Amino acid sequence: MAKFTRVQFVALLCTCLLSRQAGADSFALPPNDIDLIGATSTVLSRYEDTLLDIARDHGLGYTEIVRANPGVDPWLPGEGTAILLPT
Repeated sequence: MAKFTRVQFVALLCTCLLSRQAGADSFALPPNDIDLIGATSTVLSRYEDTLLDIARDHGLGYTEIVRANPGVDPWLPGEGTAILLPT
């Protein structure tokens, strides 16, 4: 049976406790003639929404949602504006 020093035991314990599996999204690859992975969808903004609020609600970043919606004011998109979600 192997004998561990206290430092080796603590290092092994920390490694076991701190290691975890990484999560990742997986996507089915599209046909060769399509260069889009994922999907797009839209939501209608409410009066009090900003693009940042909508991005947070759907797991997107600010830059992603602003680039997907050129011409839409990021701070006052307006009620009923169709917002493209690049997911």
